[in-house]
Amino acid sequence: MHATAVRQALAVGVTVLVLGTLAGLAALAAGPVASAFAEMGAVSTDFSAGWLLAFVAFFGVLGGVFSAGACLVTQTRFGRFRQVNRRPRLPIQRRTELRSAPVILLFDAVVVVAIVASGTLRYELYSTRGATLMAIAVMYAWFEVWFYVTHRLFHTRALWFMHKRHHVSSVTHPLTALSFSLSERAIYHLGIFLGAAGVSWVRPVPAVSLLAFLGVTYLFNALVHCNFEIVPAWVVRSPMGKVLGSVSFHAMHHARSANHYGFTTSLLDYAFGTVWPDYQRVHARAVAGDGLPAPGERAVGQPASVPAS
Repeated sequence: MHATAVRQALAVGVTVLVLGTLAGLAALAAGPVASAFAEMGAVSTDFSAGWLLAFVAFFGVLGGVFSAGACLVTQTRFGRFRQVNRRPRLPIQRRTELRSAPVILLFDAVVVVAIVASGTLRYELYSTRGATLMAIAVMYAWFEVWFYVTHRLFHTRALWFMHKRHHVSSVTHPLTALSFSLSERAIYHLGIFLGAAGVSWVRPVPAVSLLAFLGVTYLFNALVHCNFEIVPAWVVRSPMGKVLGSVSFHAMHHARSANHYGFTTSLLDYAFGTVWPDYQRVHARAVAGDGLPAPGERAVGQPASVPAS
């Protein structure tokens, strides 16, 4: 790994972390506004701007660590060898991703604080290991369904305006995981809230479950956008490949702006016939160090021309 590449990767991670924390500090300046909402009974007085800063720091650490870690691996021999898409990112993609990252970190923190402070969720600080793991599993399974359905809807002409910012990144990168419009991000947060509310309706949601679920989604989001294949070829060829997604799976979605709508699984895509026929070949090429030189190239050698419709 070159020293320059290491510095670049660390710079990306530190930038995300610092900008997220600065955004949280700026939010502290809105303390009087938060107090006013508290006086009106809109939020609990226990959740002030200090809580907002805490959550921004939480998301800043997640975004910074995961993005920096993934960026570092992209510059290793392993990461370069297993690139899915070998075309470099365009300048407009780099600018869009860097501008989006701090905004999304702050937005995530604001949404989580608002949900918790609203009192609409029952939660508990301490719970059994079984209840904690079960809550994570239920919320994750629900979110996979929510993500698939809403993601397909985003690719309709009526809702594409919400999703097109994310698809500025035709070649995925760890920072693509933080490049969204606020409207799209809000829809995904609604899904997370509904999943947590469903668990809460049965029993209080363990606080650890909610934080772990958010952490796992941040991690997996960075991984599916990292553009180097980490899933072995035998997994994709086995029955597990009909359930588990891969980096290639999502990279093809960005390259062709269609199909592969699942978050980290391929189950619903196989069930509803939204898997590219050459997926296994694209994956095998990435694992073999023969990634596609152009985003829309087919593994059989024919260019793809799929509109974002």
